[in-house]
Amino acid sequence: YDTYRSTLTAYPDTLLGAMFADRNKATLHPTNGNEYFIDRNGRAFHYVLEFYRTGKNLWLDHTAATTFPNSSKHPQQDWTLPVSRKELEEEFNYFLIPGQSIGASLTHKVAAVKLDEFVMALKEVISTVVSCYGYEVTISFTMEDDEMEVTTDTDKTPHAFYNIPGRIRHFSKPSIDGILMGIMKPFQLSGYHIISMFGKDVERHIKSEMPELIFELFPDLGFYFIYMNFKNCYDHDAILRNSCLLGIDPAVEEEEDGVTVGGGKNGGGGSE
Repeated sequence: YDTYRSTLTAYPDTLLGAMFADRNKATLHPTNGNEYFIDRNGRAFHYVLEFYRTGKNLWLDHTAATTFPNSSKHPQQDWTLPVSRKELEEEFNYFLIPGQSIGASLTHKVAAVKLDEFVMALKEVISTVVSCYGYEVTISFTMEDDEMEVTTDTDKTPHAFYNIPGRIRHFSKPSIDGILMGIMKPFQLSGYHIISMFGKDVERHIKSEMPELIFELFPDLGFYFIYMNFKNCYDHDAILRNSCLLGIDPAVEEEEDGVTVGGGKNGGGGSE
């Protein structure tokens, strides 16, 4: 393999980056002026070097054989053997190459995209409900893959709103069940399976971003229920701080216009 010293030293925290750093020149013992022998997996080293060149792991899958134009120099080795995931992991670990996912398969990528879309849909549901100042939502998925239901409680007023000036006591809005159903419709077939596999992970993620939201999962004989309660999402002061009303002093009251009548010497009215 041929490469530039600068290609390797661009990653100073890796083994080759440190090995060819200026501070370590005295410790290197090349042959023929600039050749170095490293007793490692020659086939897998192709992908190690590609990482230094591109910053990416270009390995596709363990069935892809790697053929080298200079293989005639080493006829005793079969250079068309595939590089396995395990082999590449060993080499990446040896050369201290950080944070590389070794060959995520197409199926994993597709499933991950669907999981991300599911989480984004839940966030859209949450945003829609909050924008309507809604109270609670229940989403149910069935293992039969042919039923899904979204229900909202539209008759309750968020408790935090009881203390808002104006004393809002009643809360009404048109049903948004149909809107929320449309958001979650793409997951009618996959929702149950996503929740059964990643429910706790989804719950942790949602709660980490919206700790004031009550978000709970309930399994029940072939069903999964997602329950969301928004009663803690309507803190008056927190909403005010994020609104266009920020900066208005609530203690300042509008003064009534005064009218002076008469205007005697001491400010009193009357006639002499």
